[in-house]
Amino acid sequence: MLENNVLEHLAHLRETLLGLSKIDSVTPPSDTREIVRFVAEQLRGLNNVDFKIYSEKAPIENIVAHVKGNGPGKHLMLNGHLDTFEVVQKENWKHDPFGGEVENGRLYGVGVSDMKAGCASLLETFILLAEHPDKWCGEVTLMLVGGEEAGGRYGTQYLLQSYPEWQKVDACLIADVGSSRVIRYGEKGRYRFKMMAHGIPGHGAHMHKTKNAIDLLIDAIVDYRETVKKLPKHSDPALIERIKEAGIVSETVAGKGETDTLLNVTSNIGVFRAGSAPNLVPGYAEVIIDSRLPIGVDPEDVESVLKEICERHPDITFERMMTCESLYSDPDHPFLKILKDNAEKVFKAPCATTIRVGGTDGKHVRRYGVPTFSCGVEGGNMGAPDEYVDFQELEQCFEIHARSCFEYLKNSM
Repeated sequence: MLENNVLEHLAHLRETLLGLSKIDSVTPPSDTREIVRFVAEQLRGLNNVDFKIYSEKAPIENIVAHVKGNGPGKHLMLNGHLDTFEVVQKENWKHDPFGGEVENGRLYGVGVSDMKAGCASLLETFILLAEHPDKWCGEVTLMLVGGEEAGGRYGTQYLLQSYPEWQKVDACLIADVGSSRVIRYGEKGRYRFKMMAHGIPGHGAHMHKTKNAIDLLIDAIVDYRETVKKLPKHSDPALIERIKEAGIVSETVAGKGETDTLLNVTSNIGVFRAGSAPNLVPGYAEVIIDSRLPIGVDPEDVESVLKEICERHPDITFERMMTCESLYSDPDHPFLKILKDNAEKVFKAPCATTIRVGGTDGKHVRRYGVPTFSCGVEGGNMGAPDEYVDFQELEQCFEIHARSCFEYLKNSM
């Protein structure tokens, strides 16, 4: 019976994603008003479903829906973000970023992989559960938010802080972009900062009278990157072994070298500002660096390194911009096992469970002790021109979500 129910929703699943893909919800400004109303229309008329729109800061809106099954049981949260990256290099897009264009089984559009496909799957899973409350017990909360691409302050973080009842769910499924063959139970932390060099400006011919801020900054960057790599990791050796073992499968999906990335501090220089002319010595230079932290390295550890850097380089200062601790859920949690088992049934191939290199709103949910797991499509060209998702991959993801949610909630009967 469940097989037929899932199959019946596949056509509507495609239409749901097509509808989402045509709505501009880029961050900034993360205007999710129109896309939230689209979701609301999909939910309207469902029996025993309550939903409400929440907003702390316009134009960011979030929608939360709730449904109960056949008797008491576990409370499962389905979480996704409706906002997207901005349209990158629009002139290089072959397909209209908001045109809902389909070619060779692929849907093209900004944010279709990150993560409108995941939102479509969660929404359709929620609808399927709402249509068949006799087949499961407990309750399900669907939380689709805005502002995730800017850190989630006005989305998931705001909702959990403002409404403590959502801090007490038994498990959370996030469908952020990644791969349905690799289920993630944690993610790396983050320390983003601005580093500034204060030199002595002057003419490039009179180097003896100047102090080049770019040179000062480069020296400090090299020192930072080398020092932060050597930070001791306070992590469970058994967890490290799990991550290494998962790499046998996960690197076939996420790329060779992912395991090393998961286990070490990585730093990206994303912004560098300095200078005005080749014959002038810049007196000021700044860089913004985004460091991702493995399990066992805390933001405070990185900040200590930066303070040491400033002591060794007296012309350097820094400013903290964003931090997040590295968090993970129980790798032996029954819902994680259910997700992995269903992924292997769908793909008919080995699947894995491990940590994420990138962040999700799971960081907000895990802070309340909620076991949180991420399973979404892989897609293609994420954050680049002609981002796309294969419909087949979308359907595989939905099948994993639907089967796993019914199984987890059925087990609570």
